[in-house]
Amino acid sequence: MKVTKFLFAIAVGVVILVAALLISAVLRFKTSGYQAEATPEGVVHNYLLALRLKDYERARSYLLTTLPGYPADLDQFVADVDRLAADVNRPPYDVNFYRVDVSLVVESVQVNGDDAWTEVRRTKLDGGQGSDTFSVALRREGGAWKISWAELYWSDCWSYRSYPGCR
Repeated sequence: MKVTKFLFAIAVGVVILVAALLISAVLRFKTSGYQAEATPEGVVHNYLLALRLKDYERARSYLLTTLPGYPADLDQFVADVDRLAADVNRPPYDVNFYRVDVSLVVESVQVNGDDAWTEVRRTKLDGGQGSDTFSVALRREGGAWKISWAELYWSDCWSYRSYPGCR
């Protein structure tokens, strides 16, 4: 009887500890607010945050307007994002922009004149913490940094409007 109570107490303690660790991890990776837009890292952070918050007008404002497939209007941008989010042929890390169990942090920036290149760390908290990085390229347009390409969280339609499935 004493052994059973002891094992039960240990099991309850482990469950409480795991719950506390999960809550701590989620709070630690809580998305911060928008940053200043004067730097490439601020623009990339804001773009990713705007996508997560479904603030499509703001997210579209961070795209380079000279992209071959620059979305003509907000409706076009939303259609491109929705098409990308629904594309089952893309890797799972690129399908859902809105996951709250993912942390996206700009880790490094390289600036070369009017061009910049950033590395973003993507950390998943879904059942086992995994982490990888992806690249985002920017170009200065009218004195402001704009995104010209991204390895993830990017529609191929913006690079090539003639890409299959783009309208």
